[in-house]
Amino acid sequence: MKRILLTFLLFAIGLIPIAALWASGSGEWNPSGRLSGWEYFWEKPEEEVIGRPEPGLVTVPSAGWASIDSPLNPPGRNGSNVLWLRADLPAGTWRDPGLAARLYEMYEVMAEGKVIYTYGTPRAENPAYQGTPLRFIPLNQEWFGGKLYFRIYSGKANIGFMQDAVVMEQAQYIRSLLKEQGSRFILGFFYLLVGMAAIYIAMRVNQKEFLSFGAFGVFFGIYTLCRTAILYLLFDVPKLWTYLELASLILGCTAILAFMEQLFGESYSRINRGLRILWKVHLLYAMVLLPAAEWRLVPFPKVLAFYQLLLLFSMAVSIGVLLYHARHGNRDARILLLGTLCFSAAGAVDIYTNVLLPAAHPPQLSYIGMLVFLFAVISVLVRLLIQMKVQLNHSEKLSVAGRLAAGVAHEIRNPVTVLSGYLQLMKNGRMNPDVIPVMLDEVNRINSIINEFLLLSKPDKPANEKHDVALILGEVISFLKAEAEEAGIRVSVSTDGRLGSIRCSKDQLKQVFINVMKNAMEAMPGGGPIDIELRRDGRELLIRFLDAGEGIAGKDMERLGEPFYTTKENGTGLGLMICQSIISHHQGNLVLYGRPEKGTCVEIRLPL
Repeated sequence: MKRILLTFLLFAIGLIPIAALWASGSGEWNPSGRLSGWEYFWEKPEEEVIGRPEPGLVTVPSAGWASIDSPLNPPGRNGSNVLWLRADLPAGTWRDPGLAARLYEMYEVMAEGKVIYTYGTPRAENPAYQGTPLRFIPLNQEWFGGKLYFRIYSGKANIGFMQDAVVMEQAQYIRSLLKEQGSRFILGFFYLLVGMAAIYIAMRVNQKEFLSFGAFGVFFGIYTLCRTAILYLLFDVPKLWTYLELASLILGCTAILAFMEQLFGESYSRINRGLRILWKVHLLYAMVLLPAAEWRLVPFPKVLAFYQLLLLFSMAVSIGVLLYHARHGNRDARILLLGTLCFSAAGAVDIYTNVLLPAAHPPQLSYIGMLVFLFAVISVLVRLLIQMKVQLNHSEKLSVAGRLAAGVAHEIRNPVTVLSGYLQLMKNGRMNPDVIPVMLDEVNRINSIINEFLLLSKPDKPANEKHDVALILGEVISFLKAEAEEAGIRVSVSTDGRLGSIRCSKDQLKQVFINVMKNAMEAMPGGGPIDIELRRDGRELLIRFLDAGEGIAGKDMERLGEPFYTTKENGTGLGLMICQSIISHHQGNLVLYGRPEKGTCVEIRLPL
C-alpha cells in the first residue's frame, strides 16, 4: 500500500511541470506585425567588409536584390558568410515599438542608412560567438512604412532568421515571452530545487548516488534557465548565458553518467567501465574545449557540434549498459531504461530538427523527455532510500538482539549457578529441604526472563478491530484500584470528550497501561497522585501518565531502554522495551521524560 501511495505521489508531483509545459502557448506574437516583402543579397567573399566603418557611413547594396519567401538560407551562397536581407516595416502607430527576432548568428540592423542595432561583432576578423538568443530590437516610430535592412554574418551552415521577425510593443513582447517560456523558467527552478534536495540528502546519508543526482539536477536546472529568453530581461549578457548553457549541459551529463556507474556498483565492473570512461570524457570536454572556444582556439559552433555527436554516442552506450543490467533482472535498470529511452528519443528528435530542419520550429520534446527521465531516477532513489532504511532497521534489530542475548545469558547465569550448586548437594546426599523454595524461586525467575524475552522478540500484531481506548484505560484503573488505594495513591483522568475508536489489540494496550501504572505506583511508595490525560492531538490520540515520585536521575534516564538495565531490586529492565515494542507495532510512539517539577511523564501517541 505504501508503494502505491508513493508512486501516486511521485506521479502527482510530476504532473505539475508537465501540465505547465502543456499549458504554455506560443505567446501573443501579433501576426499583423510580421515583416514581409523579403529580399536578399549575398556579399561576395572578396567584397566582405572587415573593420567597422565610420559612424553614419553604411554602404547598402543598391542592386542585385532578389525576392525570397523565407529569410533563412537563401540560394546562391557560394561560400559567402555575409547575407543582406531587407523587408518592409508595416505601417501603423506603436507604443515603445520593437522587433522580436532570432538570427544566425551576428548581425547589424539598419534603417534610413544608419546602423540602429548591432549584435555580436559581425565585422571582426575572428568574431567571438555569443549564441543566437531571441532579441528585442528597439524601433523608432518614424521608420515604419519604410525598409529595414539586416547585414548578417554566420560561418555555420545556417544563416538568416531562425523564426519570423515580428514588430510589437515592448509590454506585449514581455507578456508574450512570459506566456511562451514561463513554464520552462519555472521548470528550471524545479530542477534546481530537486537537485539541492538530493545534495542535502547525500550529506545526511553519505551516498554518492544522491550527490551525483543532485549535481545533475542543479546543472540541468541552470541549463533549462539559460535556454529561456526571460533570463535576458534580468541580466542581458548573451555570451555568459551561452557558455553557461553548454557548460551546465556537459556537467549535467557528466553527473548522470557518474550516477549510473555508482548505482550499479562494482558487481559489473567490466560493463560499467564504459560509463566511467564516458563521464570522464565529458568532464574533460568541459575543462578543455570550453576554455579553448572562449580563447578562440577552436570555433564554438564546432565545439557544440562535436558535443552533440558525443551526446548521441553517450545515449547509445547508456542504453546498452542499462539493457545489460535489465536483462539480468535489475529492477532499477529497467526503470532507468524506460526514462533514458524517452529522453534519448526526445533529445535525438530535437537535435535532428535543430540541425537539419531549422525552419520547422517544432516543440522542444526534450523538456518532456527530461521530466520522464527525472522521475524515473527519483523513483530509483526512493527505492534506494527504502532499502537503506530496511537495512538500517535490520542492523539495529541485530544489535538489539545481540544485546538482549548477552543480557539473557548474564541474567540466567546467576540462578543457574544457584541451582547447579543445590543439585550438587542433592547428588552428594547433603540436601536441606529448606532450600527447595529457593530453587523454585530461581526457576520462576528464569521462566519470567524467558517469557519477557519472547514477548519482546516476537510481539503479536495488533488486532484489526476498533476499540475505545478510554474504556480500556478505565478497565485497567478498576483492576488496580484496590492496590492504589492501599498504597495511598489517587488516580485522576481528564479527557477532552472528542476521542474516537482506534484499531488496536485490546490485551496488548492493557498490558502497556498496567506496566506504566505499576511503574508510577512503585515510584511513589508513600502515596501521591497519578494524573492521566487523554485527548486528541491532530490525527493522533495522546495519552499522558504523570506521577509525583522521586523521578529518575539523569544518568539513569540516559540508559532507560537498555536491555536488563533497571533501578528496581527485582526488575528485569525489559518492561519499558516491551511497552515501546507494542506501541511501535501499533504505529505509535512512547516517550518517558522527567517533569520540570517532581516526578516523571510517560507520553503515548497512537494514530487515529
